[in-house]
Amino acid sequence: MAHIRIKSVEALISDGMGDAEVLKPILRAMKRGEVISEAEHDYVQKLVDAHLVQGTRPAAARAAKPPAADAHKETSSTGAPARKHVRDAPAPGTLKTQRRPKWIPRISKKKIAVFVIIVILVVGSAYVATRTPAPSAPPAPQEYSLPAGVMLGTDQAAYSSGDIIQISGRTAPGAQVQLDMAGAGTPLWQDSVSANSSGVYSTIVIAGGTGWVGGTTYSITATAGTQTQTTEFLFQR
Repeated sequence: MAHIRIKSVEALISDGMGDAEVLKPILRAMKRGEVISEAEHDYVQKLVDAHLVQGTRPAAARAAKPPAADAHKETSSTGAPARKHVRDAPAPGTLKTQRRPKWIPRISKKKIAVFVIIVILVVGSAYVATRTPAPSAPPAPQEYSLPAGVMLGTDQAAYSSGDIIQISGRTAPGAQVQLDMAGAGTPLWQDSVSANSSGVYSTIVIAGGTGWVGGTTYSITATAGTQTQTTEFLFQR
């Protein structure tokens, strides 16, 4: 599995390659040493392969850069350039990722905006529900507790093949959340994510492919400790 360098993501953002609203959260997660999801890894890797040379240089520089005058060339016995076998060692600031899906399309700004609105509503609702001022006591510093259970939702109620399914929720800070998807009584997908310091967790899934059946209602179950929550969506085709 290929490693993604922090410098590569920074170069993509500074050169305006890809969606900055998606790349910036991935860069922050890498700098904090967090594990990014396999879908996020594949999205960045495709941009790196398409736009960068050696991880941090725009692909346009490939044609503009003249060959070094003092470069040492190795040749085979037939006079043709010998093929060098080079393996880049992981450099500081690289991050191992989970297994990589075969394909991921570009995430539209509209879907990102919907996802952000859902997270804001979930966080705001939990905050209001858990604020309990102490009766007959002097005003105390503002405090609230996170829910003991787990919250879960998707950005849409129905999807078609190739759509990005944004899954998000909230639980205790740092909690490990197990996500399982099934449809027509058959398990289809699972993942494990960690809630951040605010208790928020999220990931993405590509709708369609092997095992997906059009016109089927699929369920997603989130499990954090002994607490579970389930939501459903329709896969149209």
